[in-house]
Amino acid sequence: MGCQQEWPVSKCGYNGECTPLNNTVFCECSGGFSNLEELNFFIESKSNKALCLYHENLVTGLYVVCAVTALMNVALLSKAASTRSQRKRAFLWVLSDILTAVWAVYRIVNHDAFMADDIFFSFISVMIALAKITGAYIAIGKFLKYMQVRVARMINTSEKPSSSSILKRTVKFLVVSSYVVFQGIWVPTLLDSNRAKLVLFRCVMAYACLLHLSMVGLIHRGIAALESDLRDFIALRADGPFQSRSTSTSHSDSETEWIRQRLSQFQTMRKGIEFTGFVSVFITLSGVLFNYAFLLWTYLFPFHMILLNTYSFLNLFG
Repeated sequence: MGCQQEWPVSKCGYNGECTPLNNTVFCECSGGFSNLEELNFFIESKSNKALCLYHENLVTGLYVVCAVTALMNVALLSKAASTRSQRKRAFLWVLSDILTAVWAVYRIVNHDAFMADDIFFSFISVMIALAKITGAYIAIGKFLKYMQVRVARMINTSEKPSSSSILKRTVKFLVVSSYVVFQGIWVPTLLDSNRAKLVLFRCVMAYACLLHLSMVGLIHRGIAALESDLRDFIALRADGPFQSRSTSTSHSDSETEWIRQRLSQFQTMRKGIEFTGFVSVFITLSGVLFNYAFLLWTYLFPFHMILLNTYSFLNLFG
């Protein structure tokens, strides 16, 4: 077997050179890079012919940032959740951030704890994913339901904007079945065949891509419907007298101001969720379609977690 080559890079990648040695060849790495072992199911394990794609200091640095952002979120959530009901609602988020910190620290102190190779590291990854997905699904559902009811009361109607029932059922099905599908992250640690590991891991990534896309669609439709109703409400107020459930002028003015604040909040929230969602879709889909993008997940695992942690931190800080 010759030096590893994956499109669009040449043999050994950008940071290595395919060098002959006796009757064989190997990838001579430079610039602090070494042969990639993590998730490299395309060649035999621990091969000196693998792409020069792994930079230990860079990977460690990403996991350090990941641990710090997770612990910052834990601190902010603990401070913000002052009542019992708030602590109950924040439980899954706090749990996922604590697990993320443990996951990152474990990788920092165990540089060879590779995904789909180290069973503890891989299993913690599953727990983090399930906690975040479940927490997001519950929080989004409750938020949209609360806002729909409140908007319906303000505009004096029993009709509530809602997203497609088919989309809701699809997202619910994907969230529930993810408890089974995502076990494919740690099960490869028990397999010997690299091909079987690759197929299983890519199936999980394709499923995660579909889940991200469905949740973004659900959130977009739900918030867009709320925004539309609130804009209609403001337009009716501007055109003339409008009978809402409140008869007080000051109350009416406060409702209008509340609506304007919520519209701005909804737009910011929708854009943030769509950005993180589509980034998640892009990087998971790339990993499914292209071998080189799949190998980059040695960096994208901590990067993706940092992205989610940063988005949560900005929401909490704001």
